[in-house]
Amino acid sequence: MTNKNKRVYAGNRDTRIEIVGFTTVKNAINEDVKTEVSKGFFYAKLEDLSGAEDIEGKIIHIIKRTYTIPYNSEISNDGENMIIKDNSKEFRVYYVEKIGRNLQLILKCTIRE
Repeated sequence: MTNKNKRVYAGNRDTRIEIVGFTTVKNAINEDVKTEVSKGFFYAKLEDLSGAEDIEGKIIHIIKRTYTIPYNSEISNDGENMIIKDNSKEFRVYYVEKIGRNLQLILKCTIRE
């Protein structure tokens, strides 16, 4: 499948998400504190790739999803250090894939429950 075949058109992006990055700031006693910084709200195409994993006799549900959003240079460069908020769940982005020449991004993410 070529990158042209992966392109998602606006009518297919029906899930509203928030992408959040992190920054370090100093608090009142000069300690470094990690804080959330919203990178924006996007409409994305959601593809659910859920699964389960058996660890030492315990079944752990792992939700894997991909979200396709319009291109954003900041997310393209630092997406692996961001999370996606979707319906009060926070998914950790582990891979960012470009579609075309600065057209769209596929964000691959996961959460453990």
